[in-house]
Amino acid sequence: MISRGQAVQLALDHLRSDANVLGTIEPAGPGSRWKTAISEVCGVEDLRWRLPNIYGLPVPIESCWIAYVTGWWDGLYSSRVILIERDSGSVVYDGSAHDEG
Repeated sequence: MISRGQAVQLALDHLRSDANVLGTIEPAGPGSRWKTAISEVCGVEDLRWRLPNIYGLPVPIESCWIAYVTGWWDGLYSSRVILIERDSGSVVYDGSAHDEG
């Protein structure tokens, strides 16, 4: 079973391997406005906002950690999420949460 802290590290490692990410990668915190960062990692049971609307996942979303990615972009856009399976630690999805608007 992967802990929330381990999920943060797995999400950061996944971002570092993404050739499309610009800037530095770090956990969100003071001064991270212009950096790509993981702003929040939560389970479905912890969400305070809309559930990501993702179809065709290989595992139920309830069995995943949801890592929210922030970055240097501005404007109205869908959240980028990385879903990490809690049992194996595998990244099962990286992309839009389809929650814009």
